[in-house]
Order: sequence, then C-alpha cells, then structure tokens
Amino acid sequence: MMETNQSAVSRLEDPEYGAQSLDTLVKVAHIFDCALSVKFIPYSKLAEESADLTNEALTADSFESELNKIYGVSHG
Repeated sequence: MMETNQSAVSRLEDPEYGAQSLDTLVKVAHIFDCALSVKFIPYSKLAEESADLTNEALTADSFESELNKIYGVSHG
C-alpha cells in the first residue's frame, strides 16, 4: 500500500528509529484513513500520553469507521 520496500516499513514499525519524515507519516495516515496530529507539548503531557501503550490506545479508527459508529452509515 505504501509503494515502498519492506525495510522502509520495518523502520516505521521500529519505535527506536524515530526519524520518519512528515511526508511519510502523512502517507501512512492517508493509507489508514485517519488524521495525523503533530504538535508541540510539554514533556509532562508526553509522559501522560505514553502511560497507556495498549493497542487500543495506539490505534486510530478510520474516518469511515467513525462515521459508521456515529451515524450508523457507511460512506462507500
């Protein structure tokens, strides 16, 4: 889906890599049909947000999935 090689995808999955470009992150958000938020926050807020690293907390619903949950309709 990303039209790239496996090593590039592996870097995205590696939490230690940390050098993804904004263009790449926008592409990933588009592929997963979700928003990308980039903002400056204090370290204390980062610590709060990093306390819950469950799959549920780290996974974003797609736009279509959210529409379906809110309005009970499918956009497709």
